[in-house]
Amino acid sequence: MARNRPASKALRGVGMSAKIENIIFGDVSEETFGAEIWGSRAQHSQAIFSPSELFSIEELTELLRETGLIRYGTTSVGKERRDKYHPYNTEFDLSKLKSLRKLYVTENFFDTKLCFDDGRSILAHRLERFLSPNHVLRKIYNHLLAATGCIREEIIIAAFLTPPESKTFDWHVDSDHVFTFQIEGEKIWEIRSLSGDVEKYNLAPGDVLYVPADFPHRVISRDRTSLSVSYVVIPKTYVQIFTSALILKMESELEKNSIAQKPLPLYWTRGYNKIKIDKEISKIFGKLGIGEEDFFQALRDEYIDDSFSRFDDKWKPNFRYSDKILDGSSWLTKSSETPLDFVDNASRNEVVILLNGRPSLVMSRRLIDVIEFIRNNSGTFQCSELPDCYDLGDKVAICEKLLQAGILDFA
Repeated sequence: MARNRPASKALRGVGMSAKIENIIFGDVSEETFGAEIWGSRAQHSQAIFSPSELFSIEELTELLRETGLIRYGTTSVGKERRDKYHPYNTEFDLSKLKSLRKLYVTENFFDTKLCFDDGRSILAHRLERFLSPNHVLRKIYNHLLAATGCIREEIIIAAFLTPPESKTFDWHVDSDHVFTFQIEGEKIWEIRSLSGDVEKYNLAPGDVLYVPADFPHRVISRDRTSLSVSYVVIPKTYVQIFTSALILKMESELEKNSIAQKPLPLYWTRGYNKIKIDKEISKIFGKLGIGEEDFFQALRDEYIDDSFSRFDDKWKPNFRYSDKILDGSSWLTKSSETPLDFVDNASRNEVVILLNGRPSLVMSRRLIDVIEFIRNNSGTFQCSELPDCYDLGDKVAICEKLLQAGILDFA
C-alpha cells in the first residue's frame, strides 16, 4: 500500500550526520521522550533512518551462516499461521486468544532456511554478541545502556525475519520495553493503550516504534518478507530500588541483633501463625512500618500458600496463552532440545535456571526436584508424573508456570 512519508534529515546518514539519540527517539527529543513517553505510551516515528545503513537481510544471513549464532542455540523459529491477510477486527477479546505457537531451536543454517521457506519466522537473539563494536546497531545498544542505566544482560538485540502475511502470536503482553526498527518490508502493529483504546501503526522501512512493557499488542506482516530489529529492554523500576533500600536498612538494623539470625522453629510450617517474635525484632520492624501480621502474611505468601511466588522475581516471562486445559492427565514435553542448566543457590533458598538467549529465571528451591525431573526427561510425560513430593494441585500449578515461561509445551 503506497504511503506519503515525511522526509527526515536523519535519512541522509545514520550514525554519520545523524545522532544516535535521534535515531532511537525519532521525531522527539531525548528529553521529551524521557519525560512524556518512556514507560507511559507507544511512540511511532516515521522515516527516521536509512535502512541500508543500519542492517539488511543479507547481513543477517551472513551472521547466521558464519558466526556461532546458531551453534549457541540462540536462533529459534516461530511457527506461523499462513492465512492470507485480510482486514481484521481490532476489538481486544480474551476469548479469541490463540494457542501457544512453539519456538523451535534450529541447529544449523540449512535447517533455518528450510523452516523459513516453510513459512516460519526466524528470531535471532543476542545479536549484540556477534556485531563489531563499530556497528551502528552496537552504537544504539551502547546508547540505550547509558540512557536506561541497564547492565548488558538487561538489553537484548533481536532480529525478526518474517515471511509475508504471517504472525507468530495473537494478542499478548511483553514484560519488557521494546524499541523496534523496521528494516525491510512492512508490519502492522496494533497496541492497546492504558486508556483501553486500540491504536494501529503501519511500520515501513526507516520507522521506529517504541512499546512500553505490559501493553497488549499483536503484529502482522504485510505482503512482503519483513525484517525488523528490536531492542528488548528490562530497566530498573522504582519498586526494585525502594525494595533494595528497605532491605539494606533492615539488614543494617538486624545485623546488630544475634536473635535475628536464629532459624525458625522446627516444624514451623505446622503452626506458622503461632511463632513467637522477639520483642527486640518487633521494635526493629516497627521502625520500618512492618508489624507481626505482615510477618505472618509473608510466611503465607512466600512459603505456605504459594510456593512458586519467587518464580517471577528476576524475570517475568511473556504472557502466552493456550486453549488447552491443563490437568494431571495432560501430556507435556520440553519446548526445546537445548539442555536445561541451573544453579542451586542454597544460601538464598533459590534455583537459577539458565535460559539461552534470555535473562536467568529464579525459582524457589522447593522446585529443584521438578527441575531435575524435566532435565533428565527426554520424552513426553504426564503432569501427574512429576515427583511425588508434590501433591497433584502443586504439580498442575508448577506445570502451568513452566508452560507460561516456555520451558514446557503440550506434547
